[in-house]
Amino acid sequence: MTPATVEHRSGVRTELHGRTTEVELAGRRLSVQVMDLSEGGMRILLPRNGTVSPDDELSVALGNILPPVRARVRWVAPDRRYGDHLQLGLSFESLVMESRPHEEVVRLFEAWEKLSLQYSVFDSYVEMVESLDSRVLDDRVDDMATLAHAMVWWMEQQIGPLNLWGVVGEPGGELTASLLVDRGHLSDTGLAERRERVLEVARARTSRWYGGSVYISGPSIVLEFAGESDGRQDVLQRMANFLGARMALWNKILIKNQALRLFGDQADARRGA
Repeated sequence: MTPATVEHRSGVRTELHGRTTEVELAGRRLSVQVMDLSEGGMRILLPRNGTVSPDDELSVALGNILPPVRARVRWVAPDRRYGDHLQLGLSFESLVMESRPHEEVVRLFEAWEKLSLQYSVFDSYVEMVESLDSRVLDDRVDDMATLAHAMVWWMEQQIGPLNLWGVVGEPGGELTASLLVDRGHLSDTGLAERRERVLEVARARTSRWYGGSVYISGPSIVLEFAGESDGRQDVLQRMANFLGARMALWNKILIKNQALRLFGDQADARRGA
């Protein structure tokens, strides 16, 4: 048997097999010799002055296992070598896996499933966008580029490599596209060709693949995704729709905030005149 180890309160680490460890019995802490140890229990040598009987419960300090392991006395016998000691057979109760009722297991899995659905990647994305709303409304952010870079960085960490394009134009009129956030992905393709792809997607208002890369259209934006799209296109589409609508709203609020600051500056200037 490979000796187990115990770390005493003094911090000295020793082998358990044939050495001593601490047990707590009926509120008393006793030092005992370990005769045998297995994953299900142990055999210890206890001085006779430690009164004990079968079915008594005690705790055993087992190395770096915290908290101490709960054990139950299964048998008590005199020790032939040491007349003033008893041998105790212990079983580890706190290491026994108890089967749970089927209904309880089902409820637990249902709770896990509900939690995973409630806090998906998209849900956490929505939470972050909504947290940015208050920063824009409170005039703590006055640069759309800062917001766009923050969103793309987060999406890239969660989903994969992408760039962000902005698309503007009147309904039914000519569209123009500009690269808002360039993370360096797809830079091996010419910028003019990528811009044309973005415009095609924006006109069609649907996702398209070009050489394995997917371009996803949202309100006033296009995501240029350079990663593996299997299983991610749906969440990317939802993100694009949400981000495009939010950026349009943020632009209006930023313009309003600038107008209010300008009005305040003019009012201050007139009062000082």
